[in-house]
Amino acid sequence: MKVRGLVAVLMAVGTVLFVPGQACACSCAMASEQEKYAQAEAVFSGRLLKRKEGTWLGSLRGERAQVELVFDVDAVTKGQVTRRQTVLTESDGAACGLQADKIGRTYLVFAHRQDGGLSANLCGGTRLAGKPLEVPAAPSYRPAPGADQDASTLRPWLFGAVGVIGVSMAAGFLLILRRRGSAKP
Repeated sequence: MKVRGLVAVLMAVGTVLFVPGQACACSCAMASEQEKYAQAEAVFSGRLLKRKEGTWLGSLRGERAQVELVFDVDAVTKGQVTRRQTVLTESDGAACGLQADKIGRTYLVFAHRQDGGLSANLCGGTRLAGKPLEVPAAPSYRPAPGADQDASTLRPWLFGAVGVIGVSMAAGFLLILRRRGSAKP
């Protein structure tokens, strides 16, 4: 009976942890830089300071793997952007995630508002800075002082809560199995 209980617990844990991820394929519609500028909620240029990958545990659970890109913003042409700005993107180019991995290089970022922060994707127009923005009369101004709310500050609480719930469920399941086993003559 103990072996069956252990097998049941291992199967339950396995199903939670090893769920297959999403299948993705990125396909971008052709659009000019002017159209991408018009669709974006924020456009800025900034030096990429950090690229923080999502956790392996989240990807095992089938969660969307996202990357945090942190920029030191030097000029804003559209929207509300802080001096140190975090932008979320998918981790994989197949899911339309930005392939911004050149730490120290300056990017021209086209972003959208998502969950109180900014996000960007491969189809939005983000590129290495170098050639000027192809938008007539796009004013440039300084970013707002300070830093945005770092998206990673909520994650430890979330993982802690999920961990406590998971351990509680496993303990309850084992208690039920133990009581059923002791109730039989």
